[in-house]
Amino acid sequence: MVKRVVSSVIGLPILILVVNLGGLTLSAAIALLSLAGMTELFLAISKKILPIHFAAYIAAVFYCLNLQNLTRPYLMVLLSAFLMVVMLLLVIYHERVNVIDCAVTFFAFYYVAFMLSCVYFVRYNIYGKYFVWMIFIAAWGSDTFAYITGRLMGRHRLSRSPSPRKTWEGVAGGVAGAGIIGLIYGLIIVRVYGASTFNVPLFCLITGVVGAVFSQFGDLAASAIKRYAQIKDFGRIILGHGGVLDRFDSVLFTAPGVFIVMVVLFNALTIRL
Repeated sequence: MVKRVVSSVIGLPILILVVNLGGLTLSAAIALLSLAGMTELFLAISKKILPIHFAAYIAAVFYCLNLQNLTRPYLMVLLSAFLMVVMLLLVIYHERVNVIDCAVTFFAFYYVAFMLSCVYFVRYNIYGKYFVWMIFIAAWGSDTFAYITGRLMGRHRLSRSPSPRKTWEGVAGGVAGAGIIGLIYGLIIVRVYGASTFNVPLFCLITGVVGAVFSQFGDLAASAIKRYAQIKDFGRIILGHGGVLDRFDSVLFTAPGVFIVMVVLFNALTIRL
């Protein structure tokens, strides 16, 4: 517990600084986290699968450092080109590489780099400098409340869950807790920036709830991968938390989840700041 607090005290100011600076600083940070996360994933499954590491690394760096230039057609071209390159490498290295290795190579890029890049997309969406923090509120707020509720009230295990300690009570507590924190954050935004509508707190409440649901799936997905690889943690790079994927597994799902909510709700809610 002490190690987690220490790593949070060190990491949180860095996170705030990087996200607030945005631009190339945020892109570079996403690139570094993506490289670390993909490396952890590759090491975890290396006994069973041999992905084409360098292809995923090059694609992730190129993609992340060009986030500010991405448009929808360019994104489609980039993802299609990466898939074709991976398939070409399958042909070239067919004696050592099989289609499963290539599929995992593409999956690693998409699961880590692409999903994490949604932090950037949220940051530069409308009012993103305010609502990008809902990603971390939903992800880590959900984790915290799910842990507390599960320890205090957990009775019913999630059936067929790859994480045997998870309970329905913990899931419910995590979703409710993230929603409450989101609501409070929305009220703070209204208070500080003088928004003249109820939609900001409502938006943050909905985003917190939906983001927390995505967060739970992200945590379970990472647990399923670890169970397949027969490991407890992806790494030890973050004091008290394990590896990058151990700390950001829920963020990987919450970031695109929050982005989806923003795109949908901004068409339904009028938010004035």
